[in-house]
Amino acid sequence: MILNLNVLRIDGGTQSRAVINQEQIDNYAQDMAAGDKFPEVTVYFNGLEYYLADGFHRYFATKKLGKTSIGCNVVTGTLRDAILFSKSANADNGLPRTNADKRKCVVDMLQDFEWCEWNNAEIAKACRVSAEYVRRIKAELNVKPETVKYKMGGNTFERKAKSEAINTKAEPIPPKEEEFKYDPQAELLESLAAENEQLKDKLAVKQMDGTAEEKSSATEKIAELRERIRVLEAELEAIKITRNSYQTENGQLKKQVAMLQKKLKAAGL
Repeated sequence: MILNLNVLRIDGGTQSRAVINQEQIDNYAQDMAAGDKFPEVTVYFNGLEYYLADGFHRYFATKKLGKTSIGCNVVTGTLRDAILFSKSANADNGLPRTNADKRKCVVDMLQDFEWCEWNNAEIAKACRVSAEYVRRIKAELNVKPETVKYKMGGNTFERKAKSEAINTKAEPIPPKEEEFKYDPQAELLESLAAENEQLKDKLAVKQMDGTAEEKSSATEKIAELRERIRVLEAELEAIKITRNSYQTENGQLKKQVAMLQKKLKAAGL
Protein backbone atom coordinates (compact mmCIF):
# COMPACT_ATOMS: atom_id res chain seq x y z
CA MET A 1 0.00 0.00 0.00
CA ILE A 2 1.21 3.50 -0.83
CA LEU A 3 0.69 6.03 1.96
CA ASN A 4 1.42 9.72 2.25
CA LEU A 5 4.33 10.39 4.59
CA ASN A 6 2.24 12.93 6.48
CA VAL A 7 -0.25 10.29 7.70
CA LEU A 8 2.47 8.14 9.30
CA ARG A 9 2.87 8.66 13.05
CA ILE A 10 6.48 8.53 14.20
CA ASP A 11 5.90 9.89 17.71
CA GLY A 12 4.28 6.89 19.38
CA GLY A 13 7.39 5.35 20.89
CA THR A 14 7.88 2.88 18.05
CA GLN A 15 11.40 4.08 17.25
CA SER A 16 13.43 1.51 19.20
CA ARG A 17 16.96 2.47 18.16
CA ALA A 18 19.14 4.46 20.50
CA VAL A 19 19.77 7.03 17.75
CA ILE A 20 18.85 7.58 14.10
CA ASN A 21 21.94 7.25 11.89
CA GLN A 22 22.13 10.29 9.58
CA GLU A 23 24.85 8.70 7.45
CA GLN A 24 22.57 5.74 6.78
CA ILE A 25 19.76 8.11 5.77
CA ASP A 26 22.09 9.85 3.32
CA ASN A 27 23.21 6.51 1.85
CA TYR A 28 19.63 5.30 1.46
CA ALA A 29 18.61 8.57 -0.19
CA GLN A 30 21.52 8.31 -2.63
CA ASP A 31 20.60 4.72 -3.50
CA MET A 32 16.93 5.61 -3.93
CA ALA A 33 17.81 8.49 -6.24
CA ALA A 34 19.88 6.03 -8.29
CA GLY A 35 16.79 3.85 -8.75
CA ASP A 36 17.38 1.15 -6.12
CA LYS A 37 14.23 -0.52 -4.79
CA PHE A 38 13.76 -0.84 -1.04
CA PRO A 39 11.40 -3.06 0.98
CA GLU A 40 8.18 -1.53 2.22
CA VAL A 41 8.23 -0.02 5.70
CA THR A 42 6.06 -1.73 8.33
CA VAL A 43 3.10 0.26 9.61
CA TYR A 44 0.50 -0.66 12.26
CA PHE A 45 -3.04 0.67 11.75
CA ASN A 46 -5.45 0.80 14.71
CA GLY A 47 -8.40 2.08 12.71
CA LEU A 48 -7.51 5.72 13.26
CA GLU A 49 -3.74 6.16 13.07
CA TYR A 50 -0.88 4.65 11.09
CA TYR A 51 2.16 4.06 13.33
CA LEU A 52 5.54 3.49 11.70
CA ALA A 53 7.03 0.41 13.40
CA ASP A 54 10.00 -0.43 11.17
CA GLY A 55 11.76 1.60 8.48
CA PHE A 56 12.63 4.95 10.05
CA HIS A 57 15.83 5.34 8.01
CA ARG A 58 13.89 4.59 4.80
CA TYR A 59 11.19 7.03 5.91
CA PHE A 60 13.62 9.90 6.45
CA ALA A 61 15.56 9.07 3.28
CA THR A 62 12.34 9.23 1.26
CA LYS A 63 11.49 12.54 2.90
CA LYS A 64 14.97 13.89 2.16
CA LEU A 65 14.41 13.27 -1.56
CA GLY A 66 11.28 15.43 -1.43
CA LYS A 67 8.93 12.54 -2.06
CA THR A 68 5.49 12.61 -0.45
CA SER A 69 4.60 8.90 -0.26
CA ILE A 70 6.17 5.54 0.54
CA GLY A 71 5.32 1.86 0.10
CA CYS A 72 3.95 0.36 3.33
CA ASN A 73 3.21 -3.10 4.66
CA VAL A 74 0.14 -2.28 6.77
CA VAL A 75 -0.60 -4.53 9.75
CA THR A 76 -3.78 -4.33 11.80
CA GLY A 77 -2.91 -3.76 15.43
CA THR A 78 -2.69 -1.38 18.36
CA LEU A 79 0.04 1.08 19.21
CA ARG A 80 1.39 -1.37 21.80
CA ASP A 81 1.50 -4.06 19.12
CA ALA A 82 3.60 -1.69 17.02
CA ILE A 83 5.93 -0.89 19.93
CA LEU A 84 6.43 -4.57 20.72
CA PHE A 85 7.12 -5.37 17.06
CA SER A 86 9.70 -2.59 16.89
CA LYS A 87 11.77 -4.26 19.62
CA SER A 88 12.84 -7.00 17.23
CA ALA A 89 12.96 -4.90 14.05
CA ASN A 90 16.30 -4.94 12.21
CA ALA A 91 17.56 -7.94 14.16
CA ASP A 92 18.34 -9.65 10.87
CA ASN A 93 18.09 -7.00 8.15
CA GLY A 94 18.71 -3.33 7.49
CA LEU A 95 21.30 -1.38 9.47
CA PRO A 96 22.69 -3.82 12.10
CA ARG A 97 21.66 -2.97 15.66
CA THR A 98 24.29 -1.55 17.96
CA ASN A 99 24.73 -2.64 21.58
CA ALA A 100 23.02 0.61 22.56
CA ASP A 101 20.05 -0.29 20.35
CA LYS A 102 19.69 -3.72 21.98
CA ARG A 103 20.04 -2.26 25.47
CA LYS A 104 17.36 0.37 24.80
CA CYS A 105 14.90 -2.31 23.68
CA VAL A 106 15.42 -4.35 26.85
CA VAL A 107 15.36 -1.34 29.19
CA ASP A 108 12.14 -0.08 27.59
CA MET A 109 10.45 -3.43 28.25
CA LEU A 110 11.75 -3.63 31.83
CA GLN A 111 10.31 -0.19 32.53
CA ASP A 112 6.91 -0.96 30.99
CA PHE A 113 4.00 -1.64 33.39
CA GLU A 114 3.02 -4.84 31.57
CA TRP A 115 6.16 -6.20 29.95
CA CYS A 116 8.19 -5.83 33.15
CA GLU A 117 6.16 -8.81 34.42
CA TRP A 118 7.58 -11.05 31.68
CA ASN A 119 10.41 -13.41 32.57
CA ASN A 120 13.90 -13.11 31.11
CA ALA A 121 13.26 -15.61 28.32
CA GLU A 122 10.10 -13.83 27.16
CA ILE A 123 11.76 -10.42 27.07
CA ALA A 124 14.81 -11.89 25.34
CA LYS A 125 12.63 -13.44 22.65
CA ALA A 126 10.76 -10.17 22.06
CA CYS A 127 14.01 -8.18 21.76
CA ARG A 128 15.96 -10.89 19.93
CA VAL A 129 18.73 -11.02 22.52
CA SER A 130 19.84 -13.67 25.01
CA ALA A 131 18.13 -14.31 28.34
CA GLU A 132 21.51 -13.82 30.03
CA TYR A 133 21.75 -10.34 28.47
CA VAL A 134 18.34 -9.47 29.95
CA ARG A 135 19.40 -10.83 33.34
CA ARG A 136 22.53 -8.64 33.36
CA ILE A 137 20.58 -5.50 32.54
CA LYS A 138 18.03 -6.36 35.21
CA ALA A 139 20.87 -6.62 37.70
CA GLU A 140 22.31 -3.27 36.59
CA LEU A 141 18.92 -1.60 36.96
CA ASN A 142 18.34 -3.42 40.25
CA VAL A 143 15.06 -4.85 38.95
CA LYS A 144 13.91 -7.51 41.37
CA PRO A 145 11.30 -10.10 40.50
CA GLU A 146 8.02 -9.66 42.33
CA THR A 147 7.42 -12.04 45.23
CA VAL A 148 4.38 -13.22 47.12
CA LYS A 149 4.25 -14.20 50.77
CA TYR A 150 2.18 -17.02 52.22
CA LYS A 151 1.88 -18.74 55.59
CA MET A 152 2.10 -22.46 56.26
CA GLY A 153 2.34 -24.18 59.61
CA GLY A 154 2.82 -20.91 61.43
CA ASN A 155 5.78 -19.93 59.23
CA THR A 156 5.91 -17.22 56.54
CA PHE A 157 7.38 -18.15 53.18
CA GLU A 158 8.24 -16.08 50.14
CA ARG A 159 8.45 -17.17 46.53
CA LYS A 160 8.75 -15.61 43.09
CA ALA A 161 5.46 -14.60 41.56
CA LYS A 162 6.69 -15.71 38.17
CA SER A 163 9.32 -18.21 37.18
CA GLU A 164 12.47 -16.86 35.62
CA ALA A 165 13.37 -20.23 34.14
CA ILE A 166 14.06 -20.31 30.44
CA ASN A 167 11.37 -22.14 28.53
CA THR A 168 13.21 -24.78 26.54
CA LYS A 169 10.07 -25.35 24.48
CA ALA A 170 9.87 -21.76 23.32
CA GLU A 171 9.36 -21.24 19.62
CA PRO A 172 12.65 -20.97 17.71
CA ILE A 173 13.75 -17.62 16.40
CA PRO A 174 12.52 -17.33 12.82
CA PRO A 175 15.18 -17.62 10.13
CA LYS A 176 16.64 -14.61 8.46
CA GLU A 177 14.29 -13.09 5.94
CA GLU A 178 15.29 -13.31 2.30
CA GLU A 179 16.85 -10.24 0.81
CA PHE A 180 14.36 -8.01 -0.96
CA LYS A 181 14.54 -8.37 -4.73
CA TYR A 182 12.92 -6.11 -7.28
CA ASP A 183 10.81 -8.16 -9.70
CA PRO A 184 10.49 -6.33 -13.04
CA GLN A 185 8.35 -9.14 -14.45
CA ALA A 186 5.70 -8.67 -11.74
CA GLU A 187 5.68 -4.92 -12.38
CA LEU A 188 5.30 -5.54 -16.12
CA LEU A 189 2.36 -7.90 -15.56
CA GLU A 190 0.60 -5.30 -13.40
CA SER A 191 1.15 -2.67 -16.07
CA LEU A 192 -0.19 -4.97 -18.82
CA ALA A 193 -3.26 -5.81 -16.73
CA ALA A 194 -4.08 -2.11 -16.29
CA GLU A 195 -3.51 -1.47 -19.99
CA ASN A 196 -5.79 -4.40 -20.85
CA GLU A 197 -8.62 -2.88 -18.82
CA GLN A 198 -8.22 0.40 -20.66
CA LEU A 199 -8.34 -1.35 -24.04
CA LYS A 200 -11.51 -3.20 -23.01
CA ASP A 201 -13.14 0.12 -22.13
CA LYS A 202 -12.11 1.69 -25.46
CA LEU A 203 -13.41 -1.34 -27.38
CA ALA A 204 -16.73 -1.24 -25.55
CA VAL A 205 -17.15 2.47 -26.34
CA LYS A 206 -16.17 1.96 -29.99
CA GLN A 207 -18.88 -0.68 -30.43
CA MET A 208 -21.53 1.65 -29.02
CA ASP A 209 -24.04 3.40 -31.23
CA GLY A 210 -23.93 7.16 -31.00
CA THR A 211 -22.09 10.31 -31.94
CA ALA A 212 -18.43 11.02 -31.24
CA GLU A 213 -19.50 13.38 -28.47
CA GLU A 214 -21.66 10.67 -26.85
CA LYS A 215 -18.82 8.16 -27.07
CA SER A 216 -16.42 10.65 -25.51
CA SER A 217 -18.89 11.22 -22.68
CA ALA A 218 -19.24 7.43 -22.22
CA THR A 219 -15.46 7.07 -21.98
CA GLU A 220 -15.31 9.68 -19.25
CA LYS A 221 -18.22 8.05 -17.42
CA ILE A 222 -16.56 4.62 -17.49
CA ALA A 223 -13.32 6.09 -16.13
CA GLU A 224 -15.30 7.88 -13.41
CA LEU A 225 -17.15 4.68 -12.44
CA ARG A 226 -13.92 2.65 -12.31
CA GLU A 227 -12.36 5.25 -10.01
CA ARG A 228 -15.48 5.22 -7.86
CA ILE A 229 -15.30 1.43 -7.58
CA ARG A 230 -11.63 1.66 -6.58
CA VAL A 231 -12.46 4.23 -3.88
CA LEU A 232 -15.37 2.15 -2.55
CA GLU A 233 -13.19 -0.97 -2.40
CA ALA A 234 -10.54 0.98 -0.47
CA GLU A 235 -13.19 2.34 1.92
CA LEU A 236 -14.59 -1.16 2.47
CA GLU A 237 -11.12 -2.48 3.25
CA ALA A 238 -10.58 0.40 5.68
CA ILE A 239 -13.87 -0.40 7.43
CA LYS A 240 -12.83 -4.05 7.79
CA ILE A 241 -9.45 -3.02 9.19
CA THR A 242 -11.13 -0.60 11.61
CA ARG A 243 -13.52 -3.29 12.85
CA ASN A 244 -10.71 -5.78 13.39
CA SER A 245 -8.58 -3.13 15.05
CA TYR A 246 -11.32 -2.16 17.52
CA GLN A 247 -11.77 -5.81 18.46
CA THR A 248 -8.02 -6.16 19.01
CA GLU A 249 -7.85 -2.87 20.94
CA ASN A 250 -10.72 -3.98 23.16
CA GLY A 251 -8.89 -7.20 24.00
CA GLN A 252 -5.69 -5.30 24.80
CA LEU A 253 -7.52 -2.84 27.05
CA LYS A 254 -9.22 -5.66 28.97
CA LYS A 255 -5.82 -7.28 29.50
CA GLN A 256 -4.28 -4.01 30.73
CA VAL A 257 -7.22 -3.34 33.09
CA ALA A 258 -6.94 -6.86 34.55
CA MET A 259 -3.22 -6.39 35.14
CA LEU A 260 -3.71 -3.00 36.82
CA GLN A 261 -6.44 -4.45 39.03
CA LYS A 262 -4.07 -7.25 40.00
CA LYS A 263 -1.40 -4.70 40.98
CA LEU A 264 -3.89 -2.65 42.99
CA LYS A 265 -5.06 -5.77 44.80
CA ALA A 266 -1.47 -6.78 45.57
CA ALA A 267 -0.86 -3.29 46.95
CA GLY A 268 -3.90 -3.67 49.21
CA LEU A 269 -5.84 -0.86 47.52
